[in-house]
Amino acid sequence: MANRRRMSIVIFLSSLTFLDDYVRQGMTGGKKAAQALKEAIKAQWPAYSRREIITHIYANMRGLGVTYESSGVVSNIMDWYAFVSGFNMVDPMFDYLDAGNGKECADYKIKTVFQHHFDNVHCRRIILGASADNGYARLLGKYAGDKSSQERIALIEGPSFARELKEIADQFETCSFVDVFSSQTIHKPAPFARMSLPTLPTMPALPPVPDSSFRPQKRHRSISPVTASPILRNKNGDRIDSPVPVFSPEEFNEVKSWKLCNNYYLLGQCGAPGMCRHDHDKQLTSEQMDVLRSIARGAPCRNGLKCDDPRCMNGHSCRYRVCVRKDCRFPPEMHNVDTNVVAWPENEVRTNALPWWT
Repeated sequence: MANRRRMSIVIFLSSLTFLDDYVRQGMTGGKKAAQALKEAIKAQWPAYSRREIITHIYANMRGLGVTYESSGVVSNIMDWYAFVSGFNMVDPMFDYLDAGNGKECADYKIKTVFQHHFDNVHCRRIILGASADNGYARLLGKYAGDKSSQERIALIEGPSFARELKEIADQFETCSFVDVFSSQTIHKPAPFARMSLPTLPTMPALPPVPDSSFRPQKRHRSISPVTASPILRNKNGDRIDSPVPVFSPEEFNEVKSWKLCNNYYLLGQCGAPGMCRHDHDKQLTSEQMDVLRSIARGAPCRNGLKCDDPRCMNGHSCRYRVCVRKDCRFPPEMHNVDTNVVAWPENEVRTNALPWWT
């Protein structure tokens, strides 16, 4: 056992990702991905087919899961976690591990584990998958001039090699597992577009909200009435949602986890007093109110593009410029909507002004 020779794989999943088809299949896809990776390695190095393969994959699990969910690869972040579980089940030496928040967390782990396996004389080959990250050029640079080291290190190319890596990549063996990894970096949806709008009519300001930490409040306290916003429309008469500031996935998920009553905070009254199970007690900052507005817009308005209710809090078009969700909640006509504002009537005729919960 002490002389068992090993093949170690260290993969950085911020610049190298599994094919979307695997990820969207959840646990089943994770198992398929692990098996496909194992078979690809054996096919690339048939002489090592009987060697022990140790795989370390490090990623910011939550951050990557949020990106997969927001880009439509998975419909729910739990599908992503199921994928990871499936991957880890296939082989006791295959580990898909959470490196925590921040790129530097994964970097430190990968470089440490890389060095650990390189110093092990029983490890015959180390495969690094970080082709789009220049930071690993410095790690590999010290081995570039040594032939024995070069023969032990291989690089997986998914996305094209970053500039600094490209300068030394030809000194190592390179491979592309096209049936396992994507050749593209993971797609992150662009933040909500900021529209350039003419000056809007002055509206009564909402009461100031303190930025201090949340304090328990008596349930169902009264709040000031919410002032309706003017309705923005494009040249086709389609309703356009007013822009909200850009915020991070962490902010979005934090507010979403509070399970706030949208009606209470955004419309000024709860639609089901005494029966509503959502939170009415938190005091929100103006930034958190914007996040809540964005969360509410994730549900399509039942009146669609012609909605004329100034108090409507739901979405009137899919927020993604390029939507790849197969199960997107927004119908086809609410995608790729022209967001150039040409009208914001001062006196809207409200034909569907009843709250959505009726």
